[in-house]
Amino acid sequence: MKLGLHLIPRTSFYLNLREFLGDRWNKLSKNIRTQNNFTCQYCNIKKESKNIHLHEVWKFYTEEKLQILVGFECICNVCHSVHHWGCSQIKGLDMEFLANHACKINNCSLDEWKSYVVECFREWKERSEIKWNIDMSYVNNFRLDLI
Repeated sequence: MKLGLHLIPRTSFYLNLREFLGDRWNKLSKNIRTQNNFTCQYCNIKKESKNIHLHEVWKFYTEEKLQILVGFECICNVCHSVHHWGCSQIKGLDMEFLANHACKINNCSLDEWKSYVVECFREWKERSEIKWNIDMSYVNNFRLDLI
């Protein structure tokens, strides 16, 4: 899926770059969102700065128990809510609206989307049993001292 779920394992909740960088996160986020012209990488909508989010992209290596930050995405609040499907459910967001948005972006049926979501949560459950070693070294590609 082009626009998919990015479910963070329960054992990694709140272990993110925003928490690690503190105030520097806001500067990094604004810098990258500005470079991307405040445009969502999925639906190409251009929004005000507050409605375009900087999303961390992680890769998981189960055998090594390694969670690695591999990049960032500039995405609108709707696409971000799709990425964080579980959190969106907890917040009581309109899941039918989000599912339809995801189907439109991915050019898939609602049944295909629902099957994909089930598989993502199966994988999330397995990943949530692991205590991950987290590698955030990707951020070293940015001159945080200049931000």
